[in-house]
Amino acid sequence: MKKQQGFTLIELIVVIVILGILAATALPKFVGVSTEARVAVLKGLEGSAKSAATMAYGTALAKAVDVNAATATMTVTGVGSVDLVYGYPATTSINALLQESAGATYAAGVWTLQTGCTLTYAVPTGSGVLPTYTRAEGGC
Repeated sequence: MKKQQGFTLIELIVVIVILGILAATALPKFVGVSTEARVAVLKGLEGSAKSAATMAYGTALAKAVDVNAATATMTVTGVGSVDLVYGYPATTSINALLQESAGATYAAGVWTLQTGCTLTYAVPTGSGVLPTYTRAEGGC
């Protein structure tokens, strides 16, 4: 009797079919993970922007800057001149207050990770009103 020296063609095909089935069921889970990661980055960026805006407001109060004025300016160590709208950073200044923007590009109050995956910062509309933050997660 001759000893078998390797795998038969049938055994190899069965293994390839099983691996294909496993890959087909696992692939959608991995695709969803990258979307969830980008959404998490947006949420983290939103938290950072809220913290920076709140700290700027507190700094303005501590420096006796008029937080009821529609426009004001103050100096922040390490950043320089910061424009304020009702005590909160203007869209021209908010990004400079962040230490890290998580790889997002910033322009005119909008951080963009990729098309349709953005965070928008809007200054307060009056005294005592908080800034607004809007996440667009459809393209993440």
